[in-house]
Amino acid sequence: MRLFFDTSALMKRYINETGSDKVDRLMDSAEMIVVSSVTYLESLSTVRRLLKENILDFEDYQTIRKNLKEDFKYFVVIKFDSEIETTAIDLIDQYQLKTLDSIQLASAIHNIDCDFVVSDARLIKAARRKGMKVVNPETPD
Repeated sequence: MRLFFDTSALMKRYINETGSDKVDRLMDSAEMIVVSSVTYLESLSTVRRLLKENILDFEDYQTIRKNLKEDFKYFVVIKFDSEIETTAIDLIDQYQLKTLDSIQLASAIHNIDCDFVVSDARLIKAARRKGMKVVNPETPD
């Protein structure tokens, strides 16, 4: 199975929260993991915010950064291009998505043979309206 991971779902691999077990199972069984080129930066930003909010200590922060960097060597990364930009702009107009969410969904749309793994409610709703197969790690199988 080919899976496109949004940052909201991917972070469950590195931070133990609702849906982490399901993300681990999905990633371990996937034949290919696909992400947007913005996912790495968005992930680093999330981890840095969690450090600032004292949800993570510095050692955990460093470990997660290291693991992210290592894992990204094995992911297929979809580059942001003019086609994805055009789709993202349309998605902002259609679903009032945030910038990075629109890029994530546009990237997933352009990789139609992937299931979209996401846990952000607004993004799930928009993806379903676009006819995508959505996997929410926060819901039971």
